[in-house]
Amino acid sequence: MTSSSSSGVSYTVAAGASFPTGDFSNGAKTGFNVLGGVGFSVMELPVGFRAEVMYNRFGAKANSGADNASVLSGGLNADFQIPIEGSGIQPYGTGGVG
Repeated sequence: MTSSSSSGVSYTVAAGASFPTGDFSNGAKTGFNVLGGVGFSVMELPVGFRAEVMYNRFGAKANSGADNASVLSGGLNADFQIPIEGSGIQPYGTGGVG
């Protein structure tokens, strides 16, 4: 879910399932994740910036000898708007670190 205002500030909140893969899936069960973020843009410029933080939690499989696992991550991104005159669509590109 994303909300925005005329000030050029937007907020993002998301949640969902996290699926363990590879060797990690031998000891971890499907978990959950939550994400929060804030974005900034200037209406006159085609670029904006966004910072996000995500938390993932995985339970341990029974008799696996593993412990529960948590992962905290973050990212910084730049969004580039691609204006298309007279169109109802607004494509964009994103790049960043994290």
